[in-house]
Amino acid sequence: MTKGNQETESVLWFVSGAMIGAGIALLFAPQSGRQTRRDIVRMGRTARSKAEEMRLQMRHSLIELADDISAQVQQRIDRGMEWTEKAAEKVQGAVEAGKRTVRQELDKILPS
Repeated sequence: MTKGNQETESVLWFVSGAMIGAGIALLFAPQSGRQTRRDIVRMGRTARSKAEEMRLQMRHSLIELADDISAQVQQRIDRGMEWTEKAAEKVQGAVEAGKRTVRQELDKILPS
């Protein structure tokens, strides 16, 4: 888990705990039922707003994570392609050297 994800998760737990604590406090507060219901509705709207904010933060974090992973994969693919090209060049050079050696040996055996 990345540091950004840990921070987001910590904030989510904090906000959740705060909302639960506020809800319990409202239930035990010495006020009218109408006022308590208004407070609960207000708290619900606040919770929904915070949840949406957290969802957007999580989405942003996941997009960044996906971009980072994609960039790392692309770098590794590029390195692999470079290695493959270098290896192919070495093999081609070895094949050419082998052909020259065979021709030289044939010229020794079968002079023209």
